[in-house]
Amino acid sequence: PRLGLLPGCANANSLEPYMVSCWVGIYNGDIVNVSSGREGRAGDMTQGLVWIYNRNTQESQLIPTPDKVGAVMITSVDGTLFTLVAGDHTPPITYTFDLATRQWLDPNGTPIPSPTLTP
Repeated sequence: PRLGLLPGCANANSLEPYMVSCWVGIYNGDIVNVSSGREGRAGDMTQGLVWIYNRNTQESQLIPTPDKVGAVMITSVDGTLFTLVAGDHTPPITYTFDLATRQWLDPNGTPIPSPTLTP
């Protein structure tokens, strides 16, 4: 597979989560996709998301952003730390997500709780 930040993401339909940026890499020996965006029309479209998909185990996890800021985009990756920006805000809102712990971090590296997604 192509590795790194990719130029676009495939989306199933408008009801499903809408992903605007995608990264593919090797993590713990597995091929892992990390996509970011927002919930689709079937959910709350103001809720940003990170979607983690392990191609080897086929495990999948949707993790909501700490705040309802709409779609978030991956702007950089440093090891397991992802920088994401909610671009529909002035100034843009920036988040850090740690793939290793699957948690959002504040600027000091302290975990920030994520809300629970509602079905």
